Amino acid sequence: MDHALHMASDRADESYFEFITFLFASRRANAVSIAGTFNSWQVKANPMHRLDDGFHWKRDIALPSGTYEYCMVVDGEWMSDPRSEETIGNPFGGWNSLLIVNTSRHSPNR
Repeated sequence: MDHALHMASDRADESYFEFITFLFASRRANAVSIAGTFNSWQVKANPMHRLDDGFHWKRDIALPSGTYEYCMVVDGEWMSDPRSEETIGNPFGGWNSLLIVNTSRHSPNR
């Protein structure tokens, strides 16, 4: 999976987040979103935006350290992320993509 890595500090609690860039490629898709454990599987929480090339879809999401399962939802169809290197079976007989975020390597004390 393509990830753009950037760090931001939440000044209120000094938690660290990693900005993950999710990419999806499809000329035929009319709507693409990302649903996963990081947004309580809410399809409308993280819609992707079609880029000017008309082919790629993109969404940046800031996530704290953790292990997350997610799917791409393309025109209402749930699927694992084609760019994800890891998947895990889900209770519906399909596959979820697996994302591990480790922001500790960016700690200011290191």
